[in-house]
Amino acid sequence: MTTSYEEIEENYNASVSRIRSFLAATRSQSTLKECQRLLGEARQCALQLNEMSQGNPILVEQAKQRLERELAPLEQEINRTTTVGAATNAAGPSSPPTNLFYQPPQEDSNYWSSGGSGLGDTTEQLIQSSEDLLRESQALCADSELVGNATLDQMTRQREQLQISMGHANDTRGMVMEARRIMTNMGRRALKNKIFLYFVIFILIVLNVMAFLHVIRQKFGGGNGNSNNTNNNGNDDDEGGRMFLRN
Repeated sequence: MTTSYEEIEENYNASVSRIRSFLAATRSQSTLKECQRLLGEARQCALQLNEMSQGNPILVEQAKQRLERELAPLEQEINRTTTVGAATNAAGPSSPPTNLFYQPPQEDSNYWSSGGSGLGDTTEQLIQSSEDLLRESQALCADSELVGNATLDQMTRQREQLQISMGHANDTRGMVMEARRIMTNMGRRALKNKIFLYFVIFILIVLNVMAFLHVIRQKFGGGNGNSNNTNNNGNDDDEGGRMFLRN
């Protein structure tokens, strides 16, 4: 079954968080063994993340920082605590236990007769532990700063892309409005031309009808007039002939 990058990263963060909680509490042999086991799992997860992040410089850098700035200080703290615990057990029950936070030693005559050397050793160990934790906190702050800067850069690029897309959208809207105005003007012109053509066609039809009626009138009205004139002329000739014979 293939494990995704997010699942491995979640397992890594859970292991590192448990190690830090164990180191912040009272340390014992069982908790140190559990820290070592969790450290091994965290290192394995970090190596897997490093292998899966090949080809991505940002993820490779994050994997490198996990190994150098997170796991290495934790390993040093676990080894130092284990060494100090073993030395404390070998020294006997009179030696004070070593914890992450300072605990005052028991008041007994052997401790105060030793001149307070145990207090000085415990204070030095506490200072060393505080320095280790401070370095680890600084590493975490640096990691957070890198992630924040990368996120800020990505958001800046996305903002620029959104502004460019908004400009393109405004240009497209202007072009659409201009095209709509042109189409409206073309439609009006086409309507005017259509009305003018219909008017011209109507005028031509009226003129054709009038011309047809005029031709018909000339044809039938002109024939009747000529026949009447011919009859009148014939009658005049007959009357002239008769008057000539009488004379």
